Amino acid sequence: MTKIIQLLEQMGQDAALQHPQAQTAFIEQAALSDELQTSLISQDIISLEQQLDVRTDIVCSISRPEDDE
Repeated sequence: MTKIIQLLEQMGQDAALQHPQAQTAFIEQAALSDELQTSLISQDIISLEQQLDVRTDIVCSISRPEDDE
C-alpha cells in the first residue's frame, strides 16, 4: 500500500501531473498491479477501496460527562 500512497502524493505535488494524459503515463510506469493501475486511470473509487481494503465508514463520537449534582 505504500507504493500507491507515494504515487498519489507525487501526483498531488507535481503540477505537470494534473492533466489526464500525464496522469495516465505516470500511473502506467508505476510499479503497481494492473488492477490498481486500471482503477486509478478510470478513477474507479469503489474498486480502489476494495483493492486497498479501505475502511470507508469512520465514526467519531464526543460525549460530555454528566454533572455531579
